[in-house]
Amino acid sequence: MIKAEWPLLNKNVGPNGHNWKSDVKTFQQLLSAAGYDTGGDSGIWNDATTRALIGFRGDHFPGPLPPYPSEVAPDGDELMALVKLAQIEIPLPRQTGMNGIQRMHDWFVSQRIEYDPDAVPPGVATRAIYGIGGHPESAIQLIDLAWRHGPVQMDCTTYVNLMLGIFFTGGAHSAPYEAACGDFGGTSKIHCGRDRYGFKAIEAKFGEETRDYVTTADEMAAVAKEGKLYVLEVTTSKSSLFHMALLYNGNVMECRPKLACTSGSMADFIRAMGGRIHMYEQPA
Repeated sequence: MIKAEWPLLNKNVGPNGHNWKSDVKTFQQLLSAAGYDTGGDSGIWNDATTRALIGFRGDHFPGPLPPYPSEVAPDGDELMALVKLAQIEIPLPRQTGMNGIQRMHDWFVSQRIEYDPDAVPPGVATRAIYGIGGHPESAIQLIDLAWRHGPVQMDCTTYVNLMLGIFFTGGAHSAPYEAACGDFGGTSKIHCGRDRYGFKAIEAKFGEETRDYVTTADEMAAVAKEGKLYVLEVTTSKSSLFHMALLYNGNVMECRPKLACTSGSMADFIRAMGGRIHMYEQPA
């Protein structure tokens, strides 16, 4: 099932409510991620969860007239306050095309978003980005399949996937964007740009040889068209994908170890990456 956005709660939760276990579990995780200990995320409302909610409200929603409503609503301000305190919110540009990508990239750079160290081989990506249901201006980062304390960190695949979602929709709430990236990378035959977003694999003739990859900046420049967005996939000689980036008008945008979210020339990119670079061109 394709899933782009995630409603944080489906129904009200609280000490006196008819609570859904999944909703309580989410709320417990968010409280804990924001620094309010619930004693775990069992999905069962207990006294520790009540104390955590009271502590959070006392610090951030003092009120003028306690007692507070006994329940927390899906569309209330309290949930977004928890997300911000947990440092896992990503503000979305709500603008499509390269303007949207550039705005999102600039935010990553300004916030000094680091590369997820657990995504470095032989590790696997630990994070996924979902649009927050009811909040088209915001996404949230899932960490190790749960809502954990941040900060936000990226890896190359998650970065490219989010940027392509923004390119087409301005956010992370609807198809063709999808949060899950587990099918991409390594020796998988499924390619993010081609199979999720409809980008076309590029094949070109270099001298007497026709191939579906480039190895130099000159070859890349000869293939790339002005005003077109490209997904770059870097593979080893055994066709194992180990890095992904974007190319637009000679500028490579990416997220990689040590440099985190950065941009630079094609020559610098190829010098750092090596390998075979497969190019996928945006659909017409």
